[in-house]
Order: sequence, then structure tokens, then C-alpha cells
Amino acid sequence: MASRPLSKLILGIIFLSIFGYMIFVFRFYIQRPTISIDQQEYIVTNNKVVTISGETKNVHTLYINSVPVLLDESGKFSQKRGVTPGVSIIFIQGKDTFDRLTEKKVSIERQEEFTPPEIEEETEDEIEDNLDEIEKLTN
Repeated sequence: MASRPLSKLILGIIFLSIFGYMIFVFRFYIQRPTISIDQQEYIVTNNKVVTISGETKNVHTLYINSVPVLLDESGKFSQKRGVTPGVSIIFIQGKDTFDRLTEKKVSIERQEEFTPPEIEEETEDEIEDNLDEIEKLTN
């Protein structure tokens, strides 16, 4: 009689082990790919080059503006991108092994530094010569 409860216990443990293993295997199917970016979604800079970096979870392939990017073992990435004057939009896309897509967008505004033209100072002699020429023209 004692063998019946023992066999039920063994079958229960086997069933729970198989169920737990199935959840472990299918967790990647259940969890969607995610991307987190270290930068803000809108960046204002004077630099010609910016670094886009972040971390992914459940991402098999990562693209920045349709260019494949290498991920390290922990899912981190970092890439330098050239930025033109004005507003540039960078698209970061990640796909998992089931081709499910996740996407982030970073807008970067590059402001060019304005340097006013140098003005040469006129000497007193040049100012007097210019005033003489103006007087001649007005007479």
C-alpha cells in the first residue's frame, strides 16, 4: 500500500521537472526582445561624432541605421556615429531568434558653433582718409 503514494510522488516530481524544463526552454519565446539606450531620446551636441551605447535582452541581431552591430556576451553594444549639422535620426533595431522586432529612435541635433568674422580696426589715418573721400563724393 505504501508504494502507491510513493509512485504518485515520483510521477508528480517527474511532471513538475518536465514542466519546469519546458518553461525554461520556452522563456525566450515568451519574452520579447528589448533594447535600452544609455543616451536620451533627444541629444543636442556640437560634436561631429557621437557614441550610441546600450544593452539588449533576448536580441539575436542588432542594427543601427540598417548596419549590423556586434553585441558582447552580456548583450551590450557601443558604436560611434558621425552626425551632420541639423537634426539626425538614428534607428536602433533588434531581432530575436523568432524574427520579432523591437526598435528605438534617437534624435541628435548637431549645432554648429558660430564664429563671427574678424573685423580689422582702422587706424586714425585710414579713418581720416575715408572721411575725406566721403566729403569729396558728397560735394
